[in-house]
Amino acid sequence: MKYSALSIIFSAMLLSGSVSALADRTPAAAPPPLLTSPVRPDVLIVPVAISGRQYHFLLDTGISTLVIDNALASELTHRLPGDQVPALQRAILAAGIQTPGGPLPQDALLLWQPMAIAIGDRVLPASAPWLGMDLSMFTQVTGVKIDGILGQDIFRQFAWQVDNQQGQLSVWQQAPGTLDYPVCVPYRDAYDSGPELLLDYHHRPVPMRIDTGVYYSYIGDELIKASRERPESAVLTGINQPVLGLTVQEVSDGYSLTGLSFNQMPLGKLLVRENKQGAYGLGMNFLARFDSYLFIPKKMLFCYREQHFTRDESEPQRILSVRYYAHRVEFFSNSPTALARFGLQNGDVLVEVNGSKVLPEGIHQLRIALADTPAGQLVLKIERRGKMKTIRI
Repeated sequence: MKYSALSIIFSAMLLSGSVSALADRTPAAAPPPLLTSPVRPDVLIVPVAISGRQYHFLLDTGISTLVIDNALASELTHRLPGDQVPALQRAILAAGIQTPGGPLPQDALLLWQPMAIAIGDRVLPASAPWLGMDLSMFTQVTGVKIDGILGQDIFRQFAWQVDNQQGQLSVWQQAPGTLDYPVCVPYRDAYDSGPELLLDYHHRPVPMRIDTGVYYSYIGDELIKASRERPESAVLTGINQPVLGLTVQEVSDGYSLTGLSFNQMPLGKLLVRENKQGAYGLGMNFLARFDSYLFIPKKMLFCYREQHFTRDESEPQRILSVRYYAHRVEFFSNSPTALARFGLQNGDVLVEVNGSKVLPEGIHQLRIALADTPAGQLVLKIERRGKMKTIRI
């Protein structure tokens, strides 16, 4: 990793803790949020209105632009002829839309005539063409029909607060005051990059992008190599299921990483994946460590409250991959040999876990139960080819 002089100055500010003084402490009446919405710890789903109807959009700071599901776009609008695509969009597409997982496959991208969208009572007029893709992978991961993605271009227009204790997302057009937050730190931002915080790994500055589109944080090969100098710092966990998202599915190794700290606070054990493109990102498992947090893009400030930031994420007891597909939650893409020792098969439908009905919107808690329940205490009721079966693992 190479750093400019500005990066080094920024590093010194963060690691000294002096940046908290940059917080805006001017007393002011807090403006009402544009909207509040229940939120999960693994994903930020924002209600978005188009033509008076409400849809589920994923807030993803790992991608630069708004994306809409092609199936929904075909119902709402029409394809944009090539001769009507603005020169800027043609140049962007020609250069490739970059994500932490690599460039988006151009043959999967469609351009649609844009429409106005509304977040709360703020209407964003139609401007750049909509970028369309098949977003069914996100529906499989989240257990919720994902109709679109709000990228960095939308993220920068609002202030975003997540209260992890109350499970609530609040969105403002004008940022609220920061008096409720004991600490605010600056972050860097750049076109097609997204918000970036600075962490420390054994006195080595490590810039990491905030990526709300993924659950597990991720690190590049350089940090993995550095961790080999400290064998206890990165322990393989066996988390190696395919990563589902906008890019092709790929398998990457998972690690339990220690030695990272943020603003002089040690993280403890953080579950991370190796990123094949060498990118570094902080996913939702990092943001879940805060009691609440606030992004103010217009000031490039990240404010937070925390009581139990330093924690050790559990290394999984077992790896069982599930998805929401065809209105059911099923095992998929697991090694057949690994499943066989549990008496399971890919395609088995999960009906109950330890006596509780499996619901698609609870797929995050389901994954935790499958991974962390001690041996002999995980009881699954499954459906296989129309027949019910109970399995204890």
